[in-house]
Amino acid sequence: YLDRFLSVEPLKKNRLQLLGATCMFVASKMKETIPLTAEKLCIYTDNSIGPDELVQMELLTLNKLKWDLASVTPHDFIEHFLSKMPLGEDTRQIIRKHAQTFVALCATDIKFISNPPSMIAAGSVAAAVQGLHLGNTNSFLSY
Repeated sequence: YLDRFLSVEPLKKNRLQLLGATCMFVASKMKETIPLTAEKLCIYTDNSIGPDELVQMELLTLNKLKWDLASVTPHDFIEHFLSKMPLGEDTRQIIRKHAQTFVALCATDIKFISNPPSMIAAGSVAAAVQGLHLGNTNSFLSY
């Protein structure tokens, strides 16, 4: 949400923490069964922002994103790809952890911004399988 917001709305540096907390707040509501509260998030910022300010920024963020919060991430595809591979649970966990690390690294490099999440996930899973020397990458990814 943060990147999408910043792509449509300029923001002063001193408001980045507020935006970051707001995006965590929204993501928590979308992905967690027990979402973070505004009060808890404010504590995490050492009370540099207040709950009212957070809720106001949440509304601004939702409006700028046109309430389109149904984003698919590489992590969603990792789970899909791993579910199709004939793996034991221990191996699946190891590949998942390594693939998630590759996804996180991709998020820090602007060269990956134009790639769809499915491609980032596929490359991350392939790199994890290859890097862990778990066998022929092609046979794993043919599923």
